[in-house]
Amino acid sequence: MTFDFTEIIILTIGIITLLFIHFNHRNIRQLPYYKFFLTSFYFVLAGWFFSIVEGFFLHYILNFLEHTFYALSSLYLAIWCYKIFLRDNR
Repeated sequence: MTFDFTEIIILTIGIITLLFIHFNHRNIRQLPYYKFFLTSFYFVLAGWFFSIVEGFFLHYILNFLEHTFYALSSLYLAIWCYKIFLRDNR
């Protein structure tokens, strides 16, 4: 069992943020292209989850999934930024 206590704190903050998103979904839907933004958050939250679970079993597979979800989160956040800041200004 190898994981850092800070990983649990980060996941806890992420879950609290998820609750905030759930209760403020009506306001968040007003963001342009909000689905890309939320998908990015969901991917990073999954990465944080896999970061903890990999300490218990299937280390290599879950480590791969963790970093795959981090990459997908970055990609969706980049797409969201592109759509908001570059594409809409044309």
